[in-house]
Amino acid sequence: MAESLVPDYDTPLEDLDNALQLQKNILQSTDERHSEKFRLFDQEGVLYYFKYMHSKLQSDLDQAIASTRNAINILPLPGTGQSIDRTQAFVYGHLSSYLIQRLNFVDDKELQEEALSLGRLALESLDKGSLQWCSLYDNRYRLNGNLDDLREAIEFGYTSIEMLQYSKVSYMQHSGLCASLLGRYQATNDSNSLWEALNISRQGLECSILSRQGPSGKVIALCNHGAVLYELSKRYQQTDPLEPSKAICELDKAIEYGYQALALVGKDDENDVWTLNQMAAWHTAKMEITKDISLGEKATRYLEQALKHEPPGHPKYLSLVDNMIHTWNVRYQILARNNSHSEAIQALDTAIGYGYESLKCTLETDPLIGTRTFNLAKMLTSKGLTKKDNSIFREARDYFESTVRMESAPPLFRMGSAIQAGLFYWKEDLLEGSNVLLQEAISLLPSLQPESISPQDLQLTLSQISGLATFAAAISLEADKSPYEALRSLEQARCVISGLSMSSKTDLSTLREIDPDLANRYNDLRLRLAEVSQQMKVEGAYQEASKNKTKLLKTIAEMEAQIRLSPGLDSFQLPLTEDSIISLASEGPIILVNATVIGCDAIAVTTQGIKHIPLPKMKYKELDDCVALFNKLGNEARRNAIPLKKETPKATTSDKMLWLWDVAVQPILESIELTSSKRVWWITTGLAGRAPFHAAGNHSPGSRENTISRVFSSYISSFKALKFARDRNKAMVPKPNMLLITMPNSPPPHKKLNTSHEEEVAKEVFGTSMEHLSHPSPEMVLQKLPDYSLVHFACHGSSISYNPSLSGLLLVKENNAAMLTISDLENVNLKAGSIVYLSACSTAEQVDGKFADEAIHLANSFQALGFQHVIGTMWGAEDAAAGDVARRVYKKLALRMGLGGDGDGGRLDVSRALHEAVTEHKEEVGGTNITTWAPFVHIGI
Repeated sequence: MAESLVPDYDTPLEDLDNALQLQKNILQSTDERHSEKFRLFDQEGVLYYFKYMHSKLQSDLDQAIASTRNAINILPLPGTGQSIDRTQAFVYGHLSSYLIQRLNFVDDKELQEEALSLGRLALESLDKGSLQWCSLYDNRYRLNGNLDDLREAIEFGYTSIEMLQYSKVSYMQHSGLCASLLGRYQATNDSNSLWEALNISRQGLECSILSRQGPSGKVIALCNHGAVLYELSKRYQQTDPLEPSKAICELDKAIEYGYQALALVGKDDENDVWTLNQMAAWHTAKMEITKDISLGEKATRYLEQALKHEPPGHPKYLSLVDNMIHTWNVRYQILARNNSHSEAIQALDTAIGYGYESLKCTLETDPLIGTRTFNLAKMLTSKGLTKKDNSIFREARDYFESTVRMESAPPLFRMGSAIQAGLFYWKEDLLEGSNVLLQEAISLLPSLQPESISPQDLQLTLSQISGLATFAAAISLEADKSPYEALRSLEQARCVISGLSMSSKTDLSTLREIDPDLANRYNDLRLRLAEVSQQMKVEGAYQEASKNKTKLLKTIAEMEAQIRLSPGLDSFQLPLTEDSIISLASEGPIILVNATVIGCDAIAVTTQGIKHIPLPKMKYKELDDCVALFNKLGNEARRNAIPLKKETPKATTSDKMLWLWDVAVQPILESIELTSSKRVWWITTGLAGRAPFHAAGNHSPGSRENTISRVFSSYISSFKALKFARDRNKAMVPKPNMLLITMPNSPPPHKKLNTSHEEEVAKEVFGTSMEHLSHPSPEMVLQKLPDYSLVHFACHGSSISYNPSLSGLLLVKENNAAMLTISDLENVNLKAGSIVYLSACSTAEQVDGKFADEAIHLANSFQALGFQHVIGTMWGAEDAAAGDVARRVYKKLALRMGLGGDGDGGRLDVSRALHEAVTEHKEEVGGTNITTWAPFVHIGI
């Protein structure tokens, strides 16, 4: 019986005991010198391991380890550099897996190293389609958090599925691969991994139905598929919070699969605990969306039932406790919002109690210790806010700080902990400690591997550490660090997404002069990377595309290191140095404004150096009130895809402009020396990124106490963006051709637009070199965009605060509204872009909240795409004003481009052309009519 029994999760405990007794009898009767005795010990170990899975007794796991060690002791030791044969490899793999299970109960570095070493030996000798390859690499990832191991697990998971596609146990391979893909999604936010996990889990479910195995296989497949749907639901909550029905739909499907799984398992079944745990998580998630407390009560009952079967300290016990923490914490949040204060505090205290229990049972080597510490710190912070108790805050701070130091903790949790701990230190006036923590958080940014995931996925990732850059800069200045250190914090931790986009389009003209072949090979790699990134979205292409993307990223990094050996290219694709930043101010000062609850400051860069300008009169709350007003400006004629419900009174806009001049612009301009060009560039961060510094001041007749009378203003998202645009400008000569896109009529409920001014002036200035697309589709525009030097959009626009990558311009497709989004623009390979004029609403309006550090809006996106000049609007442009300003701008540019006049066709001064056009329009409508003339801004060189 022992020889014929192949145990699995459905094997009854009684059968396992009988098999073990027979196995012991066979071992006792087998000669020590028998060549197969090692195999008998290994079989005994397997039986003990499956018994442990039923009993939860560590003694059974220890017996499995001891039996397998006996097997290995019989085998000859491999020599240095030698591998073991395939049969031996299975034994080594078994022991590695058992030791990894043992590490859930003991804090033993030597045991961990032995588990990894044995797994490595097994992997070197097993066929790459072996059942153990995927699980061994996955185990290695769980121990050390190395994403390379997870990538290997995924690759070999695919191989094993291909080799076992007709096997009755192939559903197990789908299960393992699904877990690895889901692990990669949870670690990186890579949505392609999530969609592929959904596909693989669906296949696994189909295989389990066809399999003749017991119910455990189907239970595993059902719960795996439900787990993916649960992650998909959370994803929808992040990307589309205004449509909760999408998230609820996925949760309802997961819960239905959970009910099916519960119907298949017995109360003593190993999978019963897992299924109950999953069901609790799914009900809690639904409670979080619907605010229905009864769902949390149901989740608690599931967990209480499961906890009866799990001894304290067991891995599944801890998972259940973690789930209990989350359930009670969500209940607290709902009760607190409903002003049920006493019940809310009781729920929070219950969650915190489970949090302490979870940490008490967690070993220091457990990769989840950082996650558990971080979650406890967050709950203690909530309690501190409720109780107004500083001792609770200090305890929370200590837990946050300890999370930062845990290398096994997920980078996002470490970074989030650094922000929280840093703010606690600041409140205690411990500025040096705060500065150290925030700088450590910034140093962790590369560990997120931002280059490996899509901009949309990276957007969600970075939203979880919102405020890092602005807080770090503010603390640096408060701690009397150099203004360059504060500036460096902002440059490193802001605009990460657009920075990657610009890196992929870096000008190679200098490299081509030195080594044309190297430049061509590097450019080919960039193009292939863009193609592969798109292929990952195609169904069925994930496996190969993911593998190719990893190889390409490695090759690109190696080639960039090679390029830096070339003369004059030692800083290629590296962050800007202090000298490089100062050199960018040769054409005029670059002014960075940073506003936080910590303080408000400006940092001015001129050819003389980098200067800190404190702004003590600017207060964060007053700035918030100021920008809130400007966000609501406009009327029914505004070019906005999201119509305003009512018009905001204009009388207060003058007061806000005066305030902005008094607290920020005037002290800044008085502290710097302008160049002969009178130009300045504004780099605005966080909340300050939504302030109209270009229009601040007194605009009553005859007054020069305002920005527009003193300087020519341009905006730019970062120093890197300014260098990128200037480098491209050197390599490109603008063609005198234009693409005009107009949408005079849009699908309801959008208002009609008068685009006749733009159409007339475009025809007059550009003649036959202008192509006019009236009511085009997004696809048509994307196809035409790369070939034109000047592009003009006259249409409605929208800014989506909860998902800025979906912000865009309203076009039409098959008579329905269709958006040309920021996301759509990412893969455009621009050939000739010089100027894009976005005559639409809010195209330069920066979103607030958790996405502010990335400065994601349409105007910045077109600039990162490669246009040297972008004209956009900070709020709803009025229809007549949009047409008049555009007409004036193009008339002035025509003269300077040698079109219709005597211009020399040299470098275009778009900033000056816009400044003059707005000034003329301002004089016609009156300076105090700020709503009309002030929204127009220049972004670029």
